[in-house]
Amino acid sequence: MNSDIREENVVDIFDLIDILKKRKQLIVLITLVLTTLAVIYVLTMKPVYQGKVAMEIGKVYIMGNKKVPNIERYLDEPYTLAEVIKKKFSINASVIPKTHIVIYTIQGYDKEKVEKKLKEAIEYTLQRHKKNMILYSGNSTNTKMSYLINGIEISDQSGRSKTLIILAGFLSALVIASMAVFLLEFLKSLQLRETK
Repeated sequence: MNSDIREENVVDIFDLIDILKKRKQLIVLITLVLTTLAVIYVLTMKPVYQGKVAMEIGKVYIMGNKKVPNIERYLDEPYTLAEVIKKKFSINASVIPKTHIVIYTIQGYDKEKVEKKLKEAIEYTLQRHKKNMILYSGNSTNTKMSYLINGIEISDQSGRSKTLIILAGFLSALVIASMAVFLLEFLKSLQLRETK
């Protein structure tokens, strides 16, 4: 008796494959409908733009003499500048370790606003450094102003995520469709047991 119950509860992999084959049209239909919904969602998504620019902080060289050595100073401390930019402009500012290069990045749905925000942060930084240069101006100084390493780069970041959304939608739809078919077969088998 116990072995009959165990055998009745055992699921054969070939039975599952037969169920999937028998209901493949339903699986294809459900998968197609859900994947189509994912594609519609992706097509109506707003693009996400990421703006990025790298700036190297300028230097001041103060010429020494026999008693005082030459001094090299940066116009700004990079981590301080990064914090100021984050607070003032609400954009991400990070420092490449062991350098005086600060990278500004921002994301948004409006390409023009992303570019404008980066330009404001750049202009603020350059004005800040010009003021610092004035402090060191004199006959025995040589200055190198801060400069952009590259121009402002703006890219659409939603392209990769759109592909992932469609792929995830398709795979999820396939799993949901398969589970729905197994549920239908289970309910059908329960109904047959009740009629016996």
